[in-house]
Amino acid sequence: MCILSEFSSCTRVMRGALHVNPWKISEIATAFYQALTMSEDERMRRVSIASEFVTRVTTQRWALAVMLDLKGVQKNEDAGRYAGAGLGLGFRLLGMDSGFNSLDANSVARAYRNAKSRLILLDYGGTILANDNVSSRLCNQDDYYSVVVQIC
Repeated sequence: MCILSEFSSCTRVMRGALHVNPWKISEIATAFYQALTMSEDERMRRVSIASEFVTRVTTQRWALAVMLDLKGVQKNEDAGRYAGAGLGLGFRLLGMDSGFNSLDANSVARAYRNAKSRLILLDYGGTILANDNVSSRLCNQDDYYSVVVQIC
């Protein structure tokens, strides 16, 4: 079962996946619950929908669809709040709805330390190691392992 950020470019075409706003913890929790409790028939139906698109559409056609989507985006002049994300050259300013509240890093760290069990979700796009030279780092599992050990 695939759970995708509604901000990823593949969300529009991966109709079988569960779509979430990654900034809303309740949506992520609900999606995990749905994925875990979903019937086998529903899961297979969703995988079939997603697979049909992936096998039918070429990368070039998909990229064109994404570019057309981006071209149609209107600038929102009424963004309620802004939050910073990233460090150094990777820093960017994100416009959020007026109801958005940033997570307090101290509260998150305290909850993490006090948790009896943890679920850690990682990707290879800069979460663990820098994005530079990713392909050569994919083979070096020791780097990943040492970071995960430090986290836990």
